[in-house]
Order: sequence, then C-alpha cells, then structure tokens
Amino acid sequence: MNEIFPEPVYRHGILRTTKAWRQHKERYGLVGSKCRACGTLWWPGRKVCGKCNSQDMENYRFSHIGKLCVHHAGQLAFSGPPVEGFEVYGGARVFAFVELPEGVYVGATDLVDCPPDKVKDGMSVHMALRKLRREANGNWQYGYMWVPAET
Repeated sequence: MNEIFPEPVYRHGILRTTKAWRQHKERYGLVGSKCRACGTLWWPGRKVCGKCNSQDMENYRFSHIGKLCVHHAGQLAFSGPPVEGFEVYGGARVFAFVELPEGVYVGATDLVDCPPDKVKDGMSVHMALRKLRREANGNWQYGYMWVPAET
C-alpha cells in the first residue's frame, strides 16, 4: 500500500490499470455485445453467443437508464478516508441490480446519492461514473454506479 495514496477498503477486487484500460468501453460506456446471427444481447460482452454459438458478435451500447430490481443495504466500515463523490449514509451501502430497457440486468452495482430508506424496487436510475480507487502510481480508476433519476 502506498502511504501517499491510501486505497479504500471497499473495492470489489483488484483491477490493474492495464486491465481497466482494455475494458474502458465496457466500464465507462456500458458496451456489451450483440449476436448478429440471432440478435441476443449480452452484458458483459462476449466473443461467442451463448444462445446460438455464433462467433459473429458486434459491440452494443446499452442505455444508461434503467430501473432498480433488487436492493440490499449492507454495513460498511471504513479504515481510511472515503473517496470523494461516493456518499455513504450512516455506514450503509446499497447494492443493486438494474434492469435496462433492452431487458438485460446489470449488477450487483452500487446505488449512490440516495439514503437507504429512500430506495424502492422499481425506482428509475441512471448510470454515473465515479472514482473507485487510486492506483499506486497516482492515477484514478473509475467505474460506473447508479444514481436515482430526477423526477
């Protein structure tokens, strides 16, 4: 761990800078894949269709809006300072599954900027990019989270 850039304890897994760069379309643009043979959509993207076994796949950019399907508020303890832009209400963190208009589910991802008592199944949400953690070299790693849609 680097003393200058402490890493938060809530990261889901280790994602190295090179892997994050290779996955930048998926991570920042919500890009999955679509089978040209049968039209099935996949998130995350694939090289082979799981429905018809075709390798004729193309990139597909999913909507950045959806509705909350399942939520769960869990407790989280910080051993270091929280990352800017990531609101944690009273130590609770909300993990969510989001259904996109295309019929694909994305999850489990974080629902932010919303107190846990205001979270309801079926509420409209949209994707937002947030800082996840800081690399040892000082670069920020970003990822998507979901925010309640303006009503």
